[in-house]
Amino acid sequence: MTAYVRSSGTRAPRVLRWVVGVAAVWGLAGPAAGLGWIVVAGWHLVRTPAPRRLLAVSATLFALVPVLWVAGNGDRLGEFSVDLVLANRAPGTAAALALALLVTGVWRDVVGAAGTDLPSAGRPTIEEEAW
Repeated sequence: MTAYVRSSGTRAPRVLRWVVGVAAVWGLAGPAAGLGWIVVAGWHLVRTPAPRRLLAVSATLFALVPVLWVAGNGDRLGEFSVDLVLANRAPGTAAALALALLVTGVWRDVVGAAGTDLPSAGRPTIEEEAW
């Protein structure tokens, strides 16, 4: 397990980035995913999770998508219509949150979070690999 150390910089840019992220998720995936992303933003602002944890939560949400789809459409499985998808927003919301968590986890693992010193965990950096 790697310890993450916050830099002594101001929190305003971090908060602004999360506000923009919440607005983007809200606009692209809807209010339910936007509210979920507010929870994720709060989680990051209080205590930044490790990228591995973000990826684990993302994988769990992706695994729940088919379960949510079957559970929410149990009474409509015999009919094929637009309502089969539109009446049950839970799978789409879970998939949108999972995708946002996946992108955030990969971004933080590869690039590192602003305001956080992320060690490479023993992996060579791009500059080290070039030499």
